[in-house]
Amino acid sequence: YQDRLMTSATARLKIAEGLTLRGRVGNDYTGILRESRNRTTVPLSMGNSGGFSMAMQNYNTAYGDALLSLDRDLTDEIGLLLNAGWQGRRETYKTVNAGTQGGLSAENWFHQNASNNNDTRNGSSGFNELLKFAFLGTASLSYRDFAYVEFTGRQESSSTLPPGNNTFFYPSVN
Repeated sequence: YQDRLMTSATARLKIAEGLTLRGRVGNDYTGILRESRNRTTVPLSMGNSGGFSMAMQNYNTAYGDALLSLDRDLTDEIGLLLNAGWQGRRETYKTVNAGTQGGLSAENWFHQNASNNNDTRNGSSGFNELLKFAFLGTASLSYRDFAYVEFTGRQESSSTLPPGNNTFFYPSVN
């Protein structure tokens, strides 16, 4: 069984001639429920058999960005495009697993309370999170809308890397 919900929204604002601000947000949520039902194969009077387990998993990604753009003609032949922005993303993963042990206490009763061995719990849970954000910028000069030179830079940070060593910079010239 699976549920999924994806949302997104974008807003644009023209601040002045050639100057715009765009913002976006989005979310992607997935919830999954898995069950495993193993039927009893022998009568309870002859032994223990069968089993039941379930796992619930939730994945969620939240995203946002903002971009400020300036597009100007410096002369009749030279154009300038500047962009500055921010991006951020948070991903979470949660899981819970549980199951019966030692067979089922009642024939084909698929429930967590049907564990033949209630003294020992069979379950686990987990949580993982990723946080990433970046600052970025571009500068582009054009000549007669034919020849271009572009400079870019992106400073990224990630929670999956060790503190103090979790940022990296990407420059480029095109």
